[in-house]
Amino acid sequence: MNKYQEFHQLKKEISTKLVTIQDGDRLDGIPDDLIAEGTNKDVFYECCAMMQRAKELADEIALQEATED
Repeated sequence: MNKYQEFHQLKKEISTKLVTIQDGDRLDGIPDDLIAEGTNKDVFYECCAMMQRAKELADEIALQEATED
């Protein structure tokens, strides 16, 4: 999987996971999808880690694109 594909895959996974935490849900509650392991807080922290990786990929991709011109 190249960097673009990994970035877009992460973006989709992050969006899907965040949707499982509904407005007003407790952070110590279980996500609505019932598939995720742990609490809403765990899901949120997992998304934060995934967003950090997506940020790294975005920086790498932007640098690569800048050098292509």
